[in-house]
Amino acid sequence: MKRKIYLHVFLLTLAEALLFSVNSPFIEKLIGTELVGTVYSLGSLATLLLLLYLPRVLERVRAGDALSVLLLAGALGATGVAFAGNPWIFGFLIIFLAIPQVTPAVSDIYIEKVSLIRDRGKTIGSEFTWMNLAFTISPIIAGFIIARSGFNTLYIISALVFILALFASRTFTKISTPHIRKGNLWRGLKSAWTNNDLRHVLILCFLLQFFFSWMVIYTPLYLIASFGLSFESLGIIFSIMLLPYLLLEYPLGRLADGKLGEKELLGCGFVLMAITVGIIPLIHTGSLIIWTIILFGTRIGAAMVESMSATYFYKKVRSDDADSPALFRDMRPLAYLVAPLMASFVINKFGTSTLFPILGIIMLLGAFISTRLHDTR
Repeated sequence: MKRKIYLHVFLLTLAEALLFSVNSPFIEKLIGTELVGTVYSLGSLATLLLLLYLPRVLERVRAGDALSVLLLAGALGATGVAFAGNPWIFGFLIIFLAIPQVTPAVSDIYIEKVSLIRDRGKTIGSEFTWMNLAFTISPIIAGFIIARSGFNTLYIISALVFILALFASRTFTKISTPHIRKGNLWRGLKSAWTNNDLRHVLILCFLLQFFFSWMVIYTPLYLIASFGLSFESLGIIFSIMLLPYLLLEYPLGRLADGKLGEKELLGCGFVLMAITVGIIPLIHTGSLIIWTIILFGTRIGAAMVESMSATYFYKKVRSDDADSPALFRDMRPLAYLVAPLMASFVINKFGTSTLFPILGIIMLLGAFISTRLHDTR
């Protein structure tokens, strides 16, 4: 049964990941660079509202039915973007951006149901491996499709993958899921406020997602505008760039449990992110090798932070605490709400290239906060 759930997770992630690294150039053509962040922020606002009301929905309908509706909505959003004209396309874009962030909150119910408590860490690790695989292979696929058939075809393929994820889910959504306590955002905030370690690691998670939002949205825009890189070239660069998530997260976890603690690796990860992203404006070549090396370095640091922050967080959360994980999940849409609005302000005042050194400074803040954590060993 786990394998069927992992297949669903892979397909769900792939449906989002196909557009994840190349969506901002598509949106830019519709509304311009300055307003790209606004669309992402609106998608994140919709995500937060859906996550806020999701526990109430799950009290009234089966988790399997909710999952099916969400997947159909994702397919509808992708199809609408492919075929709709202005202004309807923006509504479909917001649906497409929001649904992949909400759906895992439902599919994770089945992960919890079929895994024993003692195997929970291994199960989460396997789930992340399938997700990372989808994100790693998708840019090169997306670049190939865009170069030959355009964005509309890529959105149609994404819609079909949502449908495949729906069919894959039919085999496990028959599992009964009674007595599932969904987390509450407000209770999670109260818990984090009174627990220094929990509060600090949540801030680190927010900063990581802040980093992702600026890099995912504005890196392709910068490389296309400054160096004229093609989508096929971007696909190759981004696929190699994302390999650290597949290669490093598991050995980093073993390293943290053995010779080093999470806080040391967190600090190193944030420093590496700060250095590699901060020097981006100093690079004046369109060499694919140079950009692959630089962006690969940013993701080595991000992989360190992602794996260690999640490990540290779940070591600090009690097994009966459903509220803190709900807050942990909200860090991504919250960052994608705040960060693009801040980026739009920076672009209007100083230009796109200044985003990267500013982001480097913000990542140094993460390195400082990581020193405030208490070791779990």
